[in-house]
Amino acid sequence: MNTTSAVLLLVGLFAVIFTLSVPIGIYMSAVFDGTLSQKFPWMYRVESIFLWPLGKSGREPMDWKEYCVSLIALTVVGTVIGYLIFRFQGYLPYNPLNFKGLAPDLAFNTAVSFSTSTTWQGYDCENVMSLFSQAFGLCTLTFLSSSTGVVAAFAFARGLIQSRDPSLGNAWEDMVRCVLWLFLPLAVICSIIAVWQGCTQTFDAMTVVKTIEGPIQKIAVGPVASQEAIRVLAVTGGGFFSANSAHPFAAPTAVVCMIQIILMLLMAASLVFAYGRMTGNVKSGFSILFGMMVLFIGAFMLIAWSESTANPLVTELGVSHGLGNMEGKEVRFGTLLTSLFATGSSASAAGSSAGSFDSMMPIGGGVSLWLIQVGDVIFGGSRSGLYTMLGLAIVAVFILGMLVGKTPRYLGKRIDAYDMKMVCVSLLMPSICTLIGTAIACLTPQGVDAVSAPGPHGFTQILFAFSSVSNFNGSSFGGLAANDFFYNTALAICMWICRMVTLTALLAIAGNMASKPRQMNSVQAIQTDGPVFSFMFIMVAVLLSMITFFPAQSLGPIVESIQLFWGYHS
Repeated sequence: MNTTSAVLLLVGLFAVIFTLSVPIGIYMSAVFDGTLSQKFPWMYRVESIFLWPLGKSGREPMDWKEYCVSLIALTVVGTVIGYLIFRFQGYLPYNPLNFKGLAPDLAFNTAVSFSTSTTWQGYDCENVMSLFSQAFGLCTLTFLSSSTGVVAAFAFARGLIQSRDPSLGNAWEDMVRCVLWLFLPLAVICSIIAVWQGCTQTFDAMTVVKTIEGPIQKIAVGPVASQEAIRVLAVTGGGFFSANSAHPFAAPTAVVCMIQIILMLLMAASLVFAYGRMTGNVKSGFSILFGMMVLFIGAFMLIAWSESTANPLVTELGVSHGLGNMEGKEVRFGTLLTSLFATGSSASAAGSSAGSFDSMMPIGGGVSLWLIQVGDVIFGGSRSGLYTMLGLAIVAVFILGMLVGKTPRYLGKRIDAYDMKMVCVSLLMPSICTLIGTAIACLTPQGVDAVSAPGPHGFTQILFAFSSVSNFNGSSFGGLAANDFFYNTALAICMWICRMVTLTALLAIAGNMASKPRQMNSVQAIQTDGPVFSFMFIMVAVLLSMITFFPAQSLGPIVESIQLFWGYHS
């Protein structure tokens, strides 16, 4: 690994992210606290057009139960509509290749995947989905499900701000504002940049070209740029092509690849800054952001080092290894940029890929898997990243309080037993679904038959799949043939349970916090805006994930790495 190149790449990446996250964070806080609509009355009137069918309920404040029911209802409606679109796409317009409707289990899995913002895709996208399903099904659900995660995060922030006021805002108003004033304008800008760099944007289903060798080749095209824009902006992995960003029409140049990495991390950084402004404690937001950055840099250096090392079994054959492990990677990106993309995708729960996770070295694949298993915390983006991260921050404050004998308070709110119970539920549910789902898959013929490589690597394929869907990531080891009834059903159940339980538990914490008095000047309060808190945040994230998943990791990537290099040295 070229250490100088890696350091320069990281410095440039975070310089751009921190520069852009401040103005975007200010803009986001203005959108969600209503100051933008008050300053520009025309924006309020546009919002009212979309809220008109709801009447007064479109603007009235909600407590946490009403807010939660509204978001769950929207998710259910999105799932049903998505299922109908995918199931009956053969009868819908914009289907020039005459694709048939998806099988019931695949339609169910896809609808749940995109309505919960997991965007798991166990099928060959461009050869299964019609243009209507891509543009009006997948793309629309991506907007709505990602907005659900963002508004839930701001509802959590309001719970920390309020003092003896159970209101968390209005879910419908927040959703309209998020789509109209946040995602839609930024997606248009990103789409224009993508088209400028070479992404396709057309309602033609394919283009016919004559190759250099002479034969005619048919290449799938479509409204790629618009879907790619919201995919990376909303930090989701549901792409137009099954190859995702490795496809030359999705990320034609290294510039587009780097922009996608920036966008994956930018939304998370902006959310943290906006959260700090809304709570009146920007330093606390930066403390969390620093902890996220440390974990990200450490993971990237491990993955980059691993992928710069050639596979010893390939080296034995006399193949040059000067470029590192290039299997499953695009030459236009190389190992370094692909490693950075994999780190950003796994850490931010984007689920995107610019190379094959399945072809990574065991250490690189294992670190990517661990980033997912941490739980959508490191630059978690718009899915559940911010409110999951705040749940982890509450655990860190509670542990600090127990260690030093101070009252556990977070931003002036006392942390009680109810809060800790709900945090435990939100943090444990993804882990439970991951481990139980993996165990069931390993014990059933249907689960084992889908594995392409027996042994530790095959186990990692299964573990990666259930870790991905339970933590709203959506990426996968491509060697797992997951498009069958067993995996479509099991993975959809995990996605649904984890989304609903996590969302409900953390909104319950927000409602409980909102009803408490806020005491910012308490002498016994623990400081949450310094290096000690950042260190504790990092340790809690690492230890909780390691305690939960180290035994499973030991059976997969760790054993595979030992076997690989032991075989080389023998």
